[in-house]
Amino acid sequence: MMGGVPGYGPRLSTRTGRSAQLPMAIISACATGVLIAGCYLDRSGLVVAIAVVQVALVLGWLLSADAPGRVGSIMIGLAAAAGSDYSLYRWSEHGYEPVLPVLGLAVVAMFAHQLSRFRDRTRVVESLSDLALLTVAVVAIGGLLLLRQQGNGDRTTLAVVSAVGAGLIAAHLVDAVLPVPRYDPAVDRGFLATVIGAVVGGVVSLLVLRQVIDFSNARSALVGAVAALVACLLSVGATFAGAHSSVTIGAARLRPLVGALMTISLSVPAGYVLINALSA
Repeated sequence: MMGGVPGYGPRLSTRTGRSAQLPMAIISACATGVLIAGCYLDRSGLVVAIAVVQVALVLGWLLSADAPGRVGSIMIGLAAAAGSDYSLYRWSEHGYEPVLPVLGLAVVAMFAHQLSRFRDRTRVVESLSDLALLTVAVVAIGGLLLLRQQGNGDRTTLAVVSAVGAGLIAAHLVDAVLPVPRYDPAVDRGFLATVIGAVVGGVVSLLVLRQVIDFSNARSALVGAVAALVACLLSVGATFAGAHSSVTIGAARLRPLVGALMTISLSVPAGYVLINALSA
């Protein structure tokens, strides 16, 4: 439904149909390809690959959200991404702990940003919530640096990235053809795609980790299956949220980019936890 909102241009409901699944599959494949390339390089190369995804996510998320104060929000998002990457690269032996100061400073910056808007201080809650979720996502994907530093890190990092990416691609393609049974009548996402995505993720992880002693037998498949399952469920949640919100016409075009990158980023901690739990 088209409508006019003063100061924000024409808006529409973002009911997500099957036509959105193919673009999301393509974007997921591209982002996964960038991260896989980084996995084959040294840790510095992986940092560059992660940074590419983070920058694309920051710009796409804040432009698609159409929240006020976007320039300041983009600066905070990029600063949080840079700070988390440096912290996790420099002190990776401490897990996610080094990013706590980054998150703390980001919270302070968020409120300072809202206070600095003066006369344009509207939709404050929306702006804060958008930026908070974005900050969590750009920090979460840094977990790949933690995995890379551990034993067999080149293989485990590759397994997590490949499983998540392959699972998402498979799920989007299935939903583009047969979204059954649907999670919601307004959203063309089905349980079948989630199951197939998890299976594909497990198979990919098995192929990558089959020669790693710590992940012999079913462990290698379990890592990929669970990581892909988390990614597929997050993707469904992102699609559901988008279908029940209104955005500008221009912003709606960025939804597939944002949905794919946000899902991949937020899935990384699940892979990190699984790898450490199963290799202990």
